[in-house]
Amino acid sequence: MELERKDEILDKILSVEVLDAMADWVKVVNINGKILYANQALKDAVGYDPTGSNTDDLDDFLKLDTSETASAIEKNEIIQKELNIGENYYQVKCSPIYDDKMNPIAIVEVFRDVTRERVLELQLIQSNENVFHDMEITKRIQKSILPVKAKYKNIAIDYLYEATETLSGDMFDIFEVEKDTYVIYIADVAGHGIAASMLTMFIRQTVRNLNKDNYEPELALKYISDKFLELNLQSDRYITLFYGVYYAKTEEFVYANAGHNSMPIIFNDNKISVLEAKGRPILSVDLGNNYEVKKTALRAGDKLFLYTDGIVESKNVHGEEFGLDRLIKTILSKPNKLLKAIDIAVLQYSFGDQRDDFAMLLVDIDKMK
Repeated sequence: MELERKDEILDKILSVEVLDAMADWVKVVNINGKILYANQALKDAVGYDPTGSNTDDLDDFLKLDTSETASAIEKNEIIQKELNIGENYYQVKCSPIYDDKMNPIAIVEVFRDVTRERVLELQLIQSNENVFHDMEITKRIQKSILPVKAKYKNIAIDYLYEATETLSGDMFDIFEVEKDTYVIYIADVAGHGIAASMLTMFIRQTVRNLNKDNYEPELALKYISDKFLELNLQSDRYITLFYGVYYAKTEEFVYANAGHNSMPIIFNDNKISVLEAKGRPILSVDLGNNYEVKKTALRAGDKLFLYTDGIVESKNVHGEEFGLDRLIKTILSKPNKLLKAIDIAVLQYSFGDQRDDFAMLLVDIDKMK
């Protein structure tokens, strides 16, 4: 009778030849826990034929939780789980078998070795954790090299610096290159992420290496461009950079623009002006580098505002950019905290959807002592 029942059960599943050809382990267990069938792959794995044995007599790695097996029968559902046994991972599927009257008579249990997939998955998780950890360190370093919000003789600076990702492709700095002579610049690297952030550090280090012989705008931009070419990067890598030199004693600001379309603004209580100058971005291919150099007065009471395109290119739901006109309107409203006011105006305009890095640097000029 039991043999006939076994044949009836096996007739309800794939042929023995097909099951024996499978790489997965397959066993058929009746509702009493007796193994009616084990395929060849399973026999090879355990070194013997477990047919006729009770499930409880098998090695641990071939046992399933009987409550789950019972659940598969009672609920008329397929149970899937994953077992971690030793160093291996198995995906196990329990499927009930019913007779013609829909009475449960057995369970088909299929064991699939997914160790390789799980190991790769765990390695990927670990790798991602390592990358995230490295990015956090890089983020701290990147922020640590920004200038201190403070007053330098007759110059006070403030800024906001935000990245769409953990790392930013924007960089700015201000430092005294000679007595009472200050280099002021802002840069935007094409792209985001680790590569862009590393290039911001390249910019900062390269500009800081300028000296009394090459800090003037045209010479400085050519020097930076030459150093960038030496990196031998792909052609889609480039930098836009606005670079200026402030001579405190003569109250003069000399500047040039390497493709930075977010043109800085000088303003005071009486007037506002946009600093325009022509020049192509700093590219990873040599197309020559001619930069238009201009000069303007920068006196006590003036403020110099530098920013990146994440401000003016922020878009609303209709795809319209925030733009230079709205930026100037915000400046003319004379808020107590200008940078915060611009930040709020941009976020409200774009409904908080920040699509690009942005940086804002405000330089406030006071009287020389």
